[in-house]
Formats: sequence, structure tokens, C-alpha cells
Amino acid sequence: MGNQPLIMGKYIGEKKPGETRILRNALIPDGVDLISDHMGLRTLPDIYEQMINMKNQYRLNYKQNPGKVFTGTRKQTKLEDGKIQFGEYQWKKYGDVYESSKAIASYLVHHDLCPKVQTEHDGEFKFLSIYAKNREEWIETDLGCAMTSITVVTLYDTLGKDSIEYILDQSQIKTLVLSADKIKIILEIKAVGKLPSLSHLIYFDEAKDQDLEKAAEIGVTLVQYKQAVSEGKTYQNVIFETPEPDTVYTLCYTSGTTGMPKGVMITHKNMIANISAINRFDGVFSFQDDDVYISYLPLAHVFERMCMIACMTYQVRYGFFQGDVMKLKDDLAVLRPTLMVSVPRLFSRFYDGMQAKVKDLKGPSKTLFEWGLQKKLYNLKHYGKCTHTFYDTMIFNKFRDLLGGRMRMMVTGSAPISKDILTFLKVAFCCPILEGYGQTESAAPASITWMNDPDGGHVGAPFPSCDFKLVDVPEMKYTSEDVDENEQSIPRGEICYKGPNCFKGYFNNPKATKETIDEDGWVHTGDIGQFQQNGKIKIIDRKKNIFKLSQGEYVIPDKIENKLIESNYVSQIFVYGDSLQHNLVAIVVPDKHHLQKWAKEQDLQESEDYEALIKSPVVNKFLLDEIKTLSRSAGVSYNHLFLPSKLIIYSSSDLRFPQRST
Repeated sequence: MGNQPLIMGKYIGEKKPGETRILRNALIPDGVDLISDHMGLRTLPDIYEQMINMKNQYRLNYKQNPGKVFTGTRKQTKLEDGKIQFGEYQWKKYGDVYESSKAIASYLVHHDLCPKVQTEHDGEFKFLSIYAKNREEWIETDLGCAMTSITVVTLYDTLGKDSIEYILDQSQIKTLVLSADKIKIILEIKAVGKLPSLSHLIYFDEAKDQDLEKAAEIGVTLVQYKQAVSEGKTYQNVIFETPEPDTVYTLCYTSGTTGMPKGVMITHKNMIANISAINRFDGVFSFQDDDVYISYLPLAHVFERMCMIACMTYQVRYGFFQGDVMKLKDDLAVLRPTLMVSVPRLFSRFYDGMQAKVKDLKGPSKTLFEWGLQKKLYNLKHYGKCTHTFYDTMIFNKFRDLLGGRMRMMVTGSAPISKDILTFLKVAFCCPILEGYGQTESAAPASITWMNDPDGGHVGAPFPSCDFKLVDVPEMKYTSEDVDENEQSIPRGEICYKGPNCFKGYFNNPKATKETIDEDGWVHTGDIGQFQQNGKIKIIDRKKNIFKLSQGEYVIPDKIENKLIESNYVSQIFVYGDSLQHNLVAIVVPDKHHLQKWAKEQDLQESEDYEALIKSPVVNKFLLDEIKTLSRSAGVSYNHLFLPSKLIIYSSSDLRFPQRST
């Protein structure tokens, strides 16, 4: 590659007043409208048929093997003390996954557990909801529903009761598929007269006797998932309602900046468009016969669902984590994946840990590391290479072993990541790390960097399934006519995208749909972007996420939040202000693991009792000082305006903070 710039996007069409020309992925000059027909796939069941019949002509170097495995789950052994020991991965073949999916679909249809619901604005639906962590039964249920035009409504396993009630009520759910540990939560909501439509729970694992008794008492039918699948396999001549491309595959709820969550309607066409787009990236990033993917991001989010379907399409083994993110390191060591999708927070944790080890190096070891780092950074910048035979053997394979020793490609998304951190991790882990940008509304990806791109600080070019343009935001002084200090064009404005991956609308919310999708079909993201000379996109700001305090000071809370979230002790933070007030408010969810670790180091009595710990004045002062320090380093403490004087600390993970682009 040398020093030649990597051209990732190309302009098409004429420039219109108040906006840029349309930016398109350089690999598809023929346009995105053809993308949905590119692979001969129309709906997700088309992929399942390809999967079970092993006729995947889209798979590079694919060796046909009817017994190829798909999902992997760690073997569990119950010890004498009652604890669970996790062992090696046990794998399930594609054919077995398909049969289980078909069986659960047959059970649902035979018992009419997902009746048609007439909605006020969006026509008829058949709904089912899933409430569990990632596991093979989650996927089987999801695939089975898609076979017969049932729309899956997803629930994060961390949601609180208010959010659960709102989502299940709005979608009029009759049947909920869930893990046994969630039964109690649902029955508690149902017992106080809520969730009038809900009558059936299909549960994974073993239910507690008290839950079975409570369900019978309030008239809720409980059926074990294994029993439902077993019965479903016996039903003959069950008629499935085959989906169309515009059938809504899933309803993913996402919080806006205010109010209750919005249900994003994602169709089969949306998902197929992105799968086809991945195929268009042949040679940029591709799949191999021995690829293994680790699944730990929640399947409730469309980001992980897209990854799952991509793995299925391209015959990649899909291994589940054991359900505890704090034990992910152990899962990585056992699974030894080659592919991983994660978020900046985890990558930052890796970076911090590696930097701590580097600081402990002395003498020849330190010198060798510094030589190796400089050599690899040079090769990355000039040749796009993340590996070096000598230095990897001597130094960097030890870092790579943290991920299992076989990682060859990773993707980061959901939030910005530091350019310096990303660059360091590429050479330390000896593999490319792609940075993506997207939203639930784009069925996950809207843009992504390329494997051979050495640069950071941008989110690549448009995904092949959509076009981009920037629309002027004059009140924030961002326009399509902007230039830099050298008079070079750097058009800036609100990011808008359009293509077959764009969502159908917000469920039963035509007002929000109209505010987001304009009359020409462009989705307005609210994010401010900049087009770079080589067709790359850089996210620089957030539209409307700016307010004026009573003394006339303008505040951009995103910039404050993005800096403060760098703290090891902050899991979530929300900064808010009001034009009638002169100060800001910050709500913080602490990072439980790091906070308890700190408390033990300080010999605090409350270190084992987390609820007591977060109420401790010592902890409050510690976190307050931590945030003040970060505020000063971020340059957001001008005239002490933004130095916090008080903190409200929550332990709950069910705070509905404004969602950032994913």
C-alpha cells in the first residue's frame, strides 16, 4: 500500500444548496438500490435454507460439510458445594439448530401463542418477546419466529420493571420466552394487574417451585422450552406464514433523549441488505473456514443480531460467553476466537491493563518493547500491517494470548474510541480493529473502516447498503462549504443516510418517524459529521445536544460525558442542564467491579455490601474528586463552571440515558 491514500468513498450526483453531494462506498459505484437482490436472498429464512442445504455459494473458499457446527455453549458441571463449573465448548450442528428453530415455531403456531394484533398506525403483527442473556435457545427462538412471520420484541436482560412493562404493553405480548431466573420479575409485574395481554411464559433451564406456584395462582401458563421443542417436533402439517421482504423481523426498543423507549421496526429486507453489503466487502474483510466468533454483546440489540446472522450466513462458529462479562477472559481462553465485536469501554480496559504491564518493564525488556512498538507502528502507518514475525514472537503474542491467541479481526462500535488507544491495540493484539458507526435505525452498520486502513479517528466510508450526505446546521456553524486553515474543503453537517438497510419507522409513533425520516427517505441521525478528502467520515459533534445555562454559557454535554466515562470507576454518566439554572447536574452509575476493588484497598467496611458502599460519604467524595480531576484535564472546567460540587450515585443499570449512535 505504501503511502498511497486509501480511497474509501466517492461522491455522486450534483451538490444541492444546504447539503453535500452524496457519498457512496467506493466499491459499489453501481449504487445501493441493487444490494438487496445481489445474493438472491429476500428474507432471513432464505439464509436458513442455504444453511441447512449447504448451498452457500456466497462463502469464500467454503468447503461443503453437512455436519458443520454453528452454536457453541460451555459445558456446565454442578459441584458438591452447589457452584457451577464451566468446561469446554459443546457444539450444535447447523441442522440441529434448524430443526429446533422449526420445532419452536411449530409449537407457537399450533397453540396460537402469537395471535395477530391490529395496531393503530402500522397494521397487523404477530409478536413474541425474548428476555434472556445470549444463549443457543435465544437464537433458535429468533430464527423460528422469522420462519413464520412472527416479529420478535427484544428485552435487555438488565431492564427494570418500568421498561419491561412499557415494552410488553405497547406490543401487546401474549407469549414471553425467558430464562428461568427472570420468571419472578415478570410474575411480580403481572400480579399487580399489569401486562393484561401476557398469559404464557416459555422458560429456559429449571423453574423454582415458588414461581410455578405463583404462576398457577395468577393464571399464567409456564412451559419449559425443552418441552415446547419436543412437542413441536411431533406436530405435522403446521402451516407457516412465509415472510416478505417488508415483513418486520424485529422490534428493538431504544431510548431517545427524552420520554419512553421507541420501538424501531427492522424488516427482513433491512437485515438482508446489510448481509449482502458484507458480501460486497469481499477482499476488504472476509470470513475463513476456521473462523470462530465470541458472542457476548446482548442479542437484544440489533448490532449483535446482525453479527449472528452474518456468522450463520458465512458458516462461522458462534460461541456464547458464560453469561458473566467479568469472566469473559476465561471464555476467550477456552474458545480461542478469531473474530470479536466489542465496545470502546472493553477495549479501553484492555489498554489500561496492558499499559500497566508495560510500565513494569525494565532494562532490556523495556528497550525491546519500545523498539518493537515503534517498528510495528511504522509498518501500520506505511503498509497497513499489524504483525511482525520477530517482535510478535518476542513480545506481542503475550498480549494476543489475552484474547485466546488466534484473533485475526475485531470490530468496535457503539461509541467513539480514542485514536491512540485504537492504534496501540492494533499492533499489540497483532490484528486489524475496524471501527464502525451506525444506529438501531440502520439495522446496525451505516459505515465502517477497512482492514488495511492504518488510520484512526474516523468511522470509514458508507456501508455498501446505504449512501450518506451532510446537511447544513447553520445554528452550530457547520456547513457543506466549510474549509480548513489551508482552504481545503472539509464539508460538515448533520449525517443523513438512505438505503435498503434503513428502518421502516418507529412502532406506533408516526410523529417520531416523520421527525427522523424525511419525505425523500433520508434518515436524519442528529450526529454531526465531517467528510474527509479520501471519502472517510469523521463524527465531530451531536446536533441539538447543546444548551445554554442561565448565565449565557453554552454547554455540549456529550464532550463532558465522553471525557468522564474514561474513568475506571464510571460505568454510565448523564450530564444535564437547564436554561433557567446556572449549574449542571451529573448522574453517575459507578463501575461496581473497580469501585469494590478500590474499597477493599482502602479497607472500607462496606466493600462487600455494594448498596451500602455507594451510600458511603467516603465513596461519594472519592468519585467526586475523580470527576473533578477529569474535568480539569478535559478543559471543561473554565472558571470552575463545570466542576461538580455534588454527585447523585445510582447502582441501577436501568437508567434511561440518552442513546448515542451505535
